[in-house]
Amino acid sequence: MLGPIAHATAQDVPIPTPRPSLGQLSINQVNALSAVNAYFNGIRTLQGEFLQIGPDPNEVAEGEFYVARPGLLRLNYDPPSELVMISNGETLSVEDRGRGTQNFYRLERTPLAPLLAQYTDLTSEENVRDIILDSEEFIIVVLSTADDGGWLTLYFDRETYELKQWVTTDSRGNTITFMMFETALNQPVDAANFRIVNQALGLDNND
Repeated sequence: MLGPIAHATAQDVPIPTPRPSLGQLSINQVNALSAVNAYFNGIRTLQGEFLQIGPDPNEVAEGEFYVARPGLLRLNYDPPSELVMISNGETLSVEDRGRGTQNFYRLERTPLAPLLAQYTDLTSEENVRDIILDSEEFIIVVLSTADDGGWLTLYFDRETYELKQWVTTDSRGNTITFMMFETALNQPVDAANFRIVNQALGLDNND
């Protein structure tokens, strides 16, 4: 089990303002943004434990996560949840083994697409919807995501530039906060974690 929640919750996610003009940032702000961009795009694999909140603030789940860029993700939720979420680079599978359901989505149409992309430029006005650099704890970058009007908010540690959490927000304002703990950066991850099996057909849905 994870310790006390120490980071921002879904209720704190910023509402994007009009796209910033990066030319109006100070030298210190530009340097900070460049540093988190370098860290973010240096992530090839990331794994550890997570705590998830939302969309209802009372909905709290924990588990293990695995990321391998580009495109690969696995979330194993701890009991009593029986949820497993897997991306194989093209398809995102959300399987609830307790209910016997499995839904599939095109990864490129989900808010996770820029997180799992091989490269997402956090210094580009084309990608960035908002930048918040006045937080004492985080450097916050808000990204445009799928064409459904939602967005993805990334929280980087103010001192180390490490990615600490992300928040997905849909077009109706519903948020899911994903906090990471005990993380290991750029360590080997078993490729078998990212294999999707279509449970209804018994087929391996992978390239």
